[in-house]
Order: sequence, then C-alpha cells, then structure tokens
Amino acid sequence: MVEDGCWHFYVPGDRAWFLNRDPSSSDVPGFEGSWVFYLGGGMFAIFWKRDHPFNLLCKCLEINHWRDGACMNEQGELQMDETKVEQLVAQTLASPEHTARIFEPMHRLRDAQGIYAEGGCMDATREAPKFVLAPQSDLIRALTAS
Repeated sequence: MVEDGCWHFYVPGDRAWFLNRDPSSSDVPGFEGSWVFYLGGGMFAIFWKRDHPFNLLCKCLEINHWRDGACMNEQGELQMDETKVEQLVAQTLASPEHTARIFEPMHRLRDAQGIYAEGGCMDATREAPKFVLAPQSDLIRALTAS
C-alpha cells in the first residue's frame, strides 16, 4: 500500500524489522535495528516501551539518529546515548525540511543484508502472530482441514 508517497503493507499484529542503516552505530548491542509491532491506525509499539506507541515517522527519525547517539563508555565499549537520540528527534521534528530530508530515504525498503546504499530501514518481510492454543490453533486447523 502507498500512503503519502510511502510504501506500507502492515496489518495490525504484524511484527516487522526496521534496520539501522548506519554500519558503525549498528555495532552497538541492541541497536542493529528494531522489531516493531504494528498496532493499526499508523501506530507501532516495541516490547520495552509498550505504553509509548509511535508512528512510522518518529521511528525512522529515531533509527536515523542512532548514528549520532553512538558513543564509547568508560570501558571503551560502544553504547547508545538514548537521551541524545530523543533530543535530536525532537529537534528534527521542529524543522519540516530536516524531517523530510531524513524521512525520505529512511522509509524506503532496506537494501540486502550487508549492503548500506540507497535502501531505507523498512524490511520487506513481516511476521504475523499465530494462534497456538486450541481451539483456535492454526496448527490444529491445518491438521483437521479436509
């Protein structure tokens, strides 16, 4: 589906991978990308901030600014300054031109694994939850279908 010039195909309940396009900050453990769940109505969520849904624009800006939030801790290990990332997202949102400049390349489908070129952060695949308990179990329905 195309919405406001953006490619989308999410169905409520889908789980999708948003890739960190920056090869250096993607080395920060936990910031290689982000598994998101589509809630519907243009809103997404992640497990550790379930009570803070976000839209596609904000997620794309956040992942883009991970490149600016990556830093070394006292032990010389890569880490993410999430406060800095939040501040940069807010600053970007205050400028429609800056927002558009970042969002345009980020909301494209991502490049193939290991390639950091013109692709965006959105993975073309998606996963949907499966019912695992009877009687709604997808497995039981498949086995009893005739």
